Amino acid sequence: MSLLVLYLQILGHFQTLLEGVVANPDQCISTLPLLSAAQEQQLLVKWNDTQVEYPLDKCIHQLFEEQVEKTPEVVAAVFEGEQLTYWELNQRANQLAHYLGSLGVGADTLVGICVERSLEMLVGLLGILKAGGAYVPLDPTYPQERLAFMLSDAQVSLLVTQEKLVTQLPQHGADVVSLDRDWTVISSQSEENQNPVSDATAENLAYAIYTSGSTGKPKGVLVTHQNLVHSTQARIEYYSEPLTSYLLLSSDTF
Repeated sequence: MSLLVLYLQILGHFQTLLEGVVANPDQCISTLPLLSAAQEQQLLVKWNDTQVEYPLDKCIHQLFEEQVEKTPEVVAAVFEGEQLTYWELNQRANQLAHYLGSLGVGADTLVGICVERSLEMLVGLLGILKAGGAYVPLDPTYPQERLAFMLSDAQVSLLVTQEKLVTQLPQHGADVVSLDRDWTVISSQSEENQNPVSDATAENLAYAIYTSGSTGKPKGVLVTHQNLVHSTQARIEYYSEPLTSYLLLSSDTF
């Protein structure tokens, strides 16, 4: 907003106030309006007319699968010179999902994921969701005490990670799936190319994320697929024109 536009707005507010004084000289000045009727309409009605139809009956990974059908050969993710198309990412995530399903992962199963930023991180997140589970992101740079608390508090019984991070994690009782060490077994799943069918619905959990704990112990926040779909669609709607790529700067943890 330019200074000229700002000055004109302030001038308009002052004019509206003076008109109110003339029309109601006995009223307390604090009760007189600063906004014109048109400005009130814009602020209270037009700018709040944000209702949008969202596919709130679907899980986030189902929307991803729909995109795979539309653009299988388009690049879905790029990291340090490596890339995966939508089809390749979906295939790898399916392989992991079928493997996790064979280990008992289903709707609302909390699965820890401690993976460095990489394409494998995307495979891990999608694989957990496709299996019907909900992921609990664990930053490998976090202090051991914090990681131990999160693993215990979330009662994580299965942990997806990378071989080099296994020894860096605190002691825990969860079964470990290593995306690099175990990939030969994971990729041998007979239904690797099929999207798995799980019992998860839009009302089931997508992930559990922990707060920073700056005011005490970290608190786990449970997020459903419906919540995640809503926020994802809102980000898309935020931009005035379609975008072909996004730069992922934020962490998958808090």
